[in-house]
Amino acid sequence: MLELDKKDVAIPAEYMKTAVEIMRHGDDSVPDYMIWLQRGNFTNCPKVTFIYGSDETLYACAPSFEEAMKKYGVDYEMIVGKGMFHCYPVFPICKEAKEGWELMTGKMRERTKQEMKPDYKNWMPKGMVYSTAAGAAGCLGLAAVCGCTSLIKNESCRRAATGGLLLAGTCAGGAALWMEGLYRAFSYDGKRQMSRQIIEGIASYVTLPAGGVGLDVGCGSGALTIACAKRNPQARFVGIDRWGAEYASYNKPLCEANAAAEGVENTEFRQGNAVKLPFADECFDAVTSNYVYHNIPSRDRPRPAGDPAGNSARAQKGRLLCDSRYHVEGEVRRHGSLCR
Repeated sequence: MLELDKKDVAIPAEYMKTAVEIMRHGDDSVPDYMIWLQRGNFTNCPKVTFIYGSDETLYACAPSFEEAMKKYGVDYEMIVGKGMFHCYPVFPICKEAKEGWELMTGKMRERTKQEMKPDYKNWMPKGMVYSTAAGAAGCLGLAAVCGCTSLIKNESCRRAATGGLLLAGTCAGGAALWMEGLYRAFSYDGKRQMSRQIIEGIASYVTLPAGGVGLDVGCGSGALTIACAKRNPQARFVGIDRWGAEYASYNKPLCEANAAAEGVENTEFRQGNAVKLPFADECFDAVTSNYVYHNIPSRDRPRPAGDPAGNSARAQKGRLLCDSRYHVEGEVRRHGSLCR
C-alpha cells in the first residue's frame, strides 16, 4: 500500500487510519469484518465484480479479497484499470475513465436484468379465491350457529335456514377449490403453466414484416404483447388496455416493467378502450386479443363475433384475432378467428 501511495492521486495511505476511526466512531466493539470487508462471511454470496485502479492505494487489498472469494467459493471477476486512480469509473473525465464508467454501468444493467423477474399475474385472481373461501366458511359457520342454537325459534325456519346455509357453504367451498385449481394451473410458476403455453401458442402464429407493427387488444400484464415482440424483433408491438378497477393489479407500469425484465425494447403500452380504439384503419400488420372478449359487455361487442378489435384496428394485410382460455394437450382452443 505504501508503494501505491506514491502513485495514488486520490486517497493517501494515511487516510486509512482516519477511515477506521470514522467507521468505529469511538466504539471499539465494532467487529473487524465491518471495517475490513474481506474478513466477512461470504457464504452463498452472488457473483462479485471488483473494479480497481492499478495506481490506487486500496488496490493493495485486492489479493485479500480474492483469497476470501476463493475461500467461500464465490464467483468473482477482478477488473483493473491500468494507471487509474481510486473510484476512477465514477469520474469519467478522461477516455480510460469513461471506458470504466461504461463498463461499470453495463455490469449493473446486466446484473439487474438477471435479477429482474417478470410478473404476469394470474388470470384467476387470488383475491377471488380467498373471498369465495371466506364466503364458504361464513355460510358453514352460520349454519352451525343456526343448527346448534335457538337463534331461530321456529323449528321449520331453523331447518330451512340451516339447510340453505349448508348448501350455499358447500357450493361456495366447491367453487373455491375449483378456482384454486385454476389458479395453480394458470400460474407461471406452477407445473402446468397453462398461461405460458397459451401465450406462446398464440404468439407462434404472429409473424410481422421488418418495420411492421402489431396490436394486442386487452394486453393486461403485457404477456402476449411481449411474447409477440420477442418473436418479431424486427418489428414493433403495441399493447392497449383500459386497466379497470376490477383488474387493479394490472397497469401500464407493470407491463413496462415486465418488458424490461424480459429484455424486450420493441414494445409500447397505452391505455384505451377495446371498442373505441384510437387508431386509424389498416395501420397494423396483425392484431391479437387474448382472454378479453368475454369482458366486453354484450351491447358493445362488435360483429361478427370473435372480432373484439372491430374495423378500427383492421390490419393492412391480415389479422390474427385470438381469445384463448384453454390449452388441452398442446392444442390452443381459439375463441376468435384467424381472418384474412
